[in-house]
Amino acid sequence: MSELVGHTGSVHRWVTGLLRTRVASGEESRQFYERPPEGEDVADWYDAGLSDLVGQLSAVDPSDKVWNWSDNRPEPARFWFRRMALETVVHRWDAENAAGDPGPIDPALAEDGIDEFISFVPDQLAVTPQPLLNGVLALAASDRPVASTLTLTPDHIECAPGIKGADVVVRATTSDLYLWMINRLPFDAACITVEGDPAIARAWSSVKFE
Repeated sequence: MSELVGHTGSVHRWVTGLLRTRVASGEESRQFYERPPEGEDVADWYDAGLSDLVGQLSAVDPSDKVWNWSDNRPEPARFWFRRMALETVVHRWDAENAAGDPGPIDPALAEDGIDEFISFVPDQLAVTPQPLLNGVLALAASDRPVASTLTLTPDHIECAPGIKGADVVVRATTSDLYLWMINRLPFDAACITVEGDPAIARAWSSVKFE
């Protein structure tokens, strides 16, 4: 738990530095990485860093240009608004899951997380192809109008709205669907319904981000 809180706090402080100085490159961003303290001090350190991040987000125009790791160039700062909301809520779930009682992610935020994750996957697969990733996988939420069809190959993905010609459909609440997509929930979790070829859905677990 200490490592999880420390990691999240380090990310918050790193992004606060990026936004405050409007960094233009990944190399420039390295100066803002801060190691967390050890022991119980990490909790107060985390709270202070989160407060600074929220304050900096409040002060930044989302259209201001700031470097981000996905585009690897300065782009609108709104990337970091979205990324920090999702980074934080997922690690909140991680902490609660470690304690044995995770609460769901807000459905609207989870929907945005699904969209974000799908946008990251093509670049990841181009660098690290996954041999088992083949077929047409559809995602359908039970509590929001979320439905997408992903055409998968080892090094590429194409996304289309709705469920069209899928080999397998994965259904769950928006929160659980997002958690499943980012490999927080196992393939055979009771909250996940898999209709069709399970091998294609199972292969999705190879899509991971460090």
